[in-house]
Amino acid sequence: MHLDDYSCALCSCQDDETVEHLFLSSLLRPVGAQLGCRHQIAFPFFIEIIMVMSWAIWILRNNYIFKNKNVSVEGAQGFFKEFAMVIHRAKPKYFPTIVQWLNNFV
Repeated sequence: MHLDDYSCALCSCQDDETVEHLFLSSLLRPVGAQLGCRHQIAFPFFIEIIMVMSWAIWILRNNYIFKNKNVSVEGAQGFFKEFAMVIHRAKPKYFPTIVQWLNNFV
């Protein structure tokens, strides 16, 4: 898709919005740091955590661009509260660990 402008909509740096920039350098980076995401690697479902975090970042980004909502820690926490409502579908052996992980965010 051709766009007139590929710069990041979340920050004023005028860098192109690449995957690396979006997930590692944009305004969402402080949100992840404040939520303590660096300490979540020890969980047995780490790949799933990365997927959920990526989805959350994408949703927050789109809400900022299309719905004019600010990016905030509270917004990210709201996403995890919604995610907490579907953990009943998790494998039973992971359920206590998922609850522990979610309690870090909500």
